[in-house]
Amino acid sequence: MSEKKVRTGKITKQQKSKLLELMRANTRVASGQFVGVSGAKNSQQVWDTVRGELNACGGACKTAEQWKKCWSDWKVAVKKQQSAYNRFKNLTAFGTKVIRIPSFIYGLISPRSSSADSLFNLNNSMKRASGK
Repeated sequence: MSEKKVRTGKITKQQKSKLLELMRANTRVASGQFVGVSGAKNSQQVWDTVRGELNACGGACKTAEQWKKCWSDWKVAVKKQQSAYNRFKNLTAFGTKVIRIPSFIYGLISPRSSSADSLFNLNNSMKRASGK
């Protein structure tokens, strides 16, 4: 039988900022690009460190796997926003900007397509990532 998922609580703004700071410092972890014989081991060590630092901030207390999922969900939300923005821009022939893209995350996951004029919108991107 499968285990039931247990909610660990909402992430605080401090934890969001710290997660972003840690992912900026560990770009290989942010993009999931660990290679080589000890790649998985190194990745797990970094995520264990991330878990310790984020749980020490107060707020949600998660495992390394749950923090990894949180980062993954955030990346997916940012990619969706960027895709929607690109579709809109193409349809309106360089129309006004309606969707604000958090380029600080998008630059980590896709450095080639980062838009420099995007606005830092940490709170809204996390709300979209959580589906609320």
